[in-house]
Amino acid sequence: RDQLLNKVYDNKAGQAVANELKNLGVNIHFSERLKDLIVEDGKAKEIITTNRQDKIDALILATGFRPNTGIFTDKRLEKLKNGAIIIDKYGRTSIEDVWSVGDCATVPHKFLKDAYIPLATSANKIGRQIGINLSKDKEDLFGPYESLGSSSVKVGKMEFGTTGLTEAQAKDLAYDYAIAESQISNKPGYMPDSSKIDFRIIYENKSYKILGARVFGERDAVLRLLPFTTAIHAGLTTEDLAYYDYAYSPPFALTWEAVNTAVSVAK
Repeated sequence: RDQLLNKVYDNKAGQAVANELKNLGVNIHFSERLKDLIVEDGKAKEIITTNRQDKIDALILATGFRPNTGIFTDKRLEKLKNGAIIIDKYGRTSIEDVWSVGDCATVPHKFLKDAYIPLATSANKIGRQIGINLSKDKEDLFGPYESLGSSSVKVGKMEFGTTGLTEAQAKDLAYDYAIAESQISNKPGYMPDSSKIDFRIIYENKSYKILGARVFGERDAVLRLLPFTTAIHAGLTTEDLAYYDYAYSPPFALTWEAVNTAVSVAK
């Protein structure tokens, strides 16, 4: 691969992540595989890849993980290919009266159905939902819960966030979609901490219903993502969001909130 966070962010955002890391003195090498480690006295001293051999002081292997569900052998228990236990929107598994949540289980996704998204945000909500439902009548369950895969990260001075579908996911699901891109200030230019936020909004072509959004910027970017999460859950369109009344004062926002302007590009 030739992009950081390529499953979550588009190329422009991925490049912004890489640029920020480079500004922090981090060298990035793509399309290389680790071939060998030179270890002395129990410590890794050098790495050998398909392209280089470098001396190192420390080594971190971030190779991902798989749900450790091998101990659950009941054939009635439905799982994904990676072993994640499939649950419904209430946390129920395919076995009656057996519930599951957390890194061992899937997350009900608004668009992707059974998705493996091992994040604390969904695990906490589904866990509480299960706790409530265990004490309720089966015909009166609390819920349902649907994830949008919302996430954020800060790299150096830059904030990055995403919610809903990426372009690749919208394409895989055969949506007739369009994309609205813009760069809008978080507050008036005469404010000392004014800076640009980069918006990328994915929406349905005919209905203008919002499917996903991505933001990045130095200040206040991730908080601008929250209205999009609400809009997607509620089935709102870009036209709906364009005229919502957000709080205004120069230290915090523009007269036309950045979110209003960003969706207006799609109108």
